[in-house]
Amino acid sequence: MARTLGAAVSPLLAALMFARPSLRNAPFYVAGLLKITYDLILYRQFVAVSPPESAGGTVAETTLRRPAYSPTMQNIWRAARTSESSNS
Repeated sequence: MARTLGAAVSPLLAALMFARPSLRNAPFYVAGLLKITYDLILYRQFVAVSPPESAGGTVAETTLRRPAYSPTMQNIWRAARTSESSNS
């Protein structure tokens, strides 16, 4: 809903600004201000996050770790492995 409303209202506002010669550059300033605000918010959220490589491990150790499965998934994998080994 909000995305649709924004997509419908923004061309109208930009057209109104372009229609007045004194506000012809305003849409570009508004877009730049929104982009800067978005970038600063992202920076603030991720400035304290450190990559796993900086924790002392190598890239291979940190990225190739086995994912954590739920207990039921572990039981399914264990059962599949034991049935494979018993079949051979």
